[in-house]
Amino acid sequence: MAQNKLYGTKDSLTLWNKDTTSITIGGVSFEFDKVYEYNRPDNQIVPDEIVSEINRILAIEPDFITSYTLPDDFNWEWNLTKKDSYGMQGSLIKRISSYFFKYHKIKVSAEILSRIGNLLSKELKTETVVSFDLTNNLERNPDYFYYGNSCWFNAASNGRYLLMDLGGGAVRSLYDLSYPRGRCWYVPVKDNKCIALFNEYGNEALFSYARMLSAVSGLSYRRANLYDTNKSMYINRNGNCYIVGEPEHLTDTDYYTSAVEDKYSYSSYSCEYCNRCFSRNRLKDNYDINYRIGTCLNCGKVD
Repeated sequence: MAQNKLYGTKDSLTLWNKDTTSITIGGVSFEFDKVYEYNRPDNQIVPDEIVSEINRILAIEPDFITSYTLPDDFNWEWNLTKKDSYGMQGSLIKRISSYFFKYHKIKVSAEILSRIGNLLSKELKTETVVSFDLTNNLERNPDYFYYGNSCWFNAASNGRYLLMDLGGGAVRSLYDLSYPRGRCWYVPVKDNKCIALFNEYGNEALFSYARMLSAVSGLSYRRANLYDTNKSMYINRNGNCYIVGEPEHLTDTDYYTSAVEDKYSYSSYSCEYCNRCFSRNRLKDNYDINYRIGTCLNCGKVD
């Protein structure tokens, strides 16, 4: 009979420092499992980082055949009741569409406008207080991290264990100081001088997590590319990430995770008793290399 052991028990936190209580980024320490709060800035004018994301969608998305971006003097107010210098008024989405049609004879697709609209709806909120926390315990119930069906808790569990061993974890945005509204992963980079945020799910855009950390710490952030040196972590959107740290460490466009001694020990296996998915180096005693089945350290056989 299989043992139904809970996630997040002390025994499950193996091969990494379960006694670590905080992470330090650029001289600033964040305590794990402590709720942080900050006041979201005025969203009537779209922040610069969202402007950059909108221009990225317009310029890089493969289904938009041009490389046009909006002009530097484009008015980024959410809604205009009077015509701007380009002769347009109304909602921001409407004005973006009108600008490309009026000045470039291009009809922006409904899909692109929808992507921009979804991006804005995630960030232009009415609430003024945002809550979040950090954790390095990725052995908790998958729903603790908002999206319980993530491959990081199933076939790609090896990446989750590698992330923990690299000193990484999760940043969660919270509804009521406890219930998650979204999350992203983080991993230390550049010799632990800064962290990379990646693979967000939920009701926050990725740069929102960078802003959260920056707002309570004074650290800077920028958009960049993240590559896993060990080729064991699945990173969404071709490595899209945000780097958080001191300005002098944010000058690169590409960042890499640290290398581990035996990257081949990070292969996904399934426990034959509790059906949990584990990394090979979390398996107990024997494992079947052909069928990817073994006995995990968290469970083990129960007579």
